[in-house]
Amino acid sequence: MNMQSLLGQDAPQDLLGTQVCCVVNFAARNIAGFCSEVLILGAPGEGRDVIVVTPRSVVENGAALF
Repeated sequence: MNMQSLLGQDAPQDLLGTQVCCVVNFAARNIAGFCSEVLILGAPGEGRDVIVVTPRSVVENGAALF
């Protein structure tokens, strides 16, 4: 999945300054020819759009999810 399919109608710069939920500290993977060390969490939206998972309140960057 590339960034455009992840964001649907949004542009990548729309995520600047936004906290997103990610999985880190797992083995790097080759995804579409790129080395990926971070998995951005998302859920299916309307059509083929993906809704990026974000916290409801501001949290410390790097905080654990549970």
